[in-house]
Amino acid sequence: NIKNVNAQFDLIAIGKTDIIPPTVTIISPVNGYIITKTTRALKIKTSANDESGIRSISIYINNNLINTCAYGEPFSTSASCIYNWNNLRNLAYGDYEIKAEALDAYYNNGTFLITVTKPIPGAPAPQPGSENIISNLGGIIKGFVSSITGAYSRN
Repeated sequence: NIKNVNAQFDLIAIGKTDIIPPTVTIISPVNGYIITKTTRALKIKTSANDESGIRSISIYINNNLINTCAYGEPFSTSASCIYNWNNLRNLAYGDYEIKAEALDAYYNNGTFLITVTKPIPGAPAPQPGSENIISNLGGIIKGFVSSITGAYSRN
């Protein structure tokens, strides 16, 4: 014997909820840092802040987790994490993305990314703003090709 039952539920928020991610930054090295042939190690320093407290800060190099600093309750509204990246003389040439990710007390995450480079010896160093020149040049070339194509397709 089955009866229809109508029920109404009200959701009540108990306590405080937080959906705002923490603010996290990489203090050092700076974005665009060049790893020279004499650089043996690099100290990666991070900092995070959140009103509800910082649960952890993790550091990644090229998306590989290399260090996590975890904090116990009660969570502090600010925290820092340091990792010493050693043996840079044996590091392959190229760009390396360093990411800091912070989790707050409610598991919201904030991230911050930078890139450091170990250039090939003797190769010209990238000039500040050169990515804008290349991007603008790409736009000019696309516009030129488009105008040629447009002119060609109309005839």
